[in-house]
Amino acid sequence: MIERSLRYFALAVSALLIAATAYTLYLIPSRIDPQVRGPGSCFSRALPSIPNANGLIVSSYESVCDDFSLSSAVYVYLHRPGEQDDSGSLILRYANRPPDSNLPKIRWIDDKSLSISVNEAILVTKILNSSHGIRISYSIVKEDFPRDDWNKTVFTFRIFESADLFLLILSSLSFSYTLYSLGKEIWKRTTDK
Repeated sequence: MIERSLRYFALAVSALLIAATAYTLYLIPSRIDPQVRGPGSCFSRALPSIPNANGLIVSSYESVCDDFSLSSAVYVYLHRPGEQDDSGSLILRYANRPPDSNLPKIRWIDDKSLSISVNEAILVTKILNSSHGIRISYSIVKEDFPRDDWNKTVFTFRIFESADLFLLILSSLSFSYTLYSLGKEIWKRTTDK
């Protein structure tokens, strides 16, 4: 009976370690939107919203965080009046130089076409070419980290993260077995006396 309890306890500890690591590696980063939230002191300011004749609105924000260094990001959304700015309406997101340096120039070409121009972006992390039946054209003069190169880097990083998680699972199972064996030995010595 005690042997089985020790085994379950060791497996539970391993499962908890694995779940905590998986949560940290995969779930937390995918749920955090740096707009307004993030490490350090952050603030967000709305840039002018631009409606079209069909009732769609382009809204944009600049988010500035004073974490390890001053970081800034710009978010551009396309949505209907009254809808929230969220990941479903996000059409462009990019890392920006410190405040005010490279804000987007947004204009409606007509009711079905939108143009967004950016002089310089550190890194574009999301870009959509159409949304709500609107064709979106972009002019990004300079990207410090081009999207294709960045996507390859992120893919490589995810492979290493997966390998780390696999090694953690193996070491947790080894820890579990060691904990189980140690508990079994301690139980054996205390009952033999």
